[in-house]
Amino acid sequence: MRRRLAFLLATALAVVAGVASASALSSGGSDTLNGPEAIQPDGRGAAIPATIADPDGRAAWAVRVYRSQAGLTCPEAGRTKDGNFGQVDDDGDFRSLDIEAAGSCTDLAKAPMSLAVNHYPTSGKLPARAVVFGVATPKISGLTLNLASGSRALAIRSGAFIAVAREDALQGASLVATLADGTSTSYALQPLDAPATGTGTEDPATG
Repeated sequence: MRRRLAFLLATALAVVAGVASASALSSGGSDTLNGPEAIQPDGRGAAIPATIADPDGRAAWAVRVYRSQAGLTCPEAGRTKDGNFGQVDDDGDFRSLDIEAAGSCTDLAKAPMSLAVNHYPTSGKLPARAVVFGVATPKISGLTLNLASGSRALAIRSGAFIAVAREDALQGASLVATLADGTSTSYALQPLDAPATGTGTEDPATG
């Protein structure tokens, strides 16, 4: 199925980029479509709508969003510097990345948001970290990230959101999405080495 293809390719590219694992907790129905065009960029470029400062003072984190050849919305997490999107190596050096089939693609016509998590291993003196990111339609009125250290609202900028946390802070964590009608859905988050719980896999209501 298309969602399976998109997830496998995105995960493979994430590992190459230094991500231990990439997980899509929710999707917008891309599993109903078939073919590599599910995640292949349509050639019209990409936007970087949401950024957040790095807790350790390195290049800021960012969400880059492109459209696939099938018309899906494809966010990917990385770093940004001087308006460029890329990654940071173990020495703290930034390297730009071209637009490739690396996004967590979703059909926002079938669900109001999509959520994914990238898990980054320990690097030198930096602890293992998790990056929570995704895209949301105007049907989502608010997002709240609940960690052991406390809760915080996530800004949705031009339809995208991103947050960075220590990997161990995901134990028992959740992301709560509130819809415009006042209903909400909670997505369970967990560290990379935690056992699967079976939660956090349903999309918010599409009404």
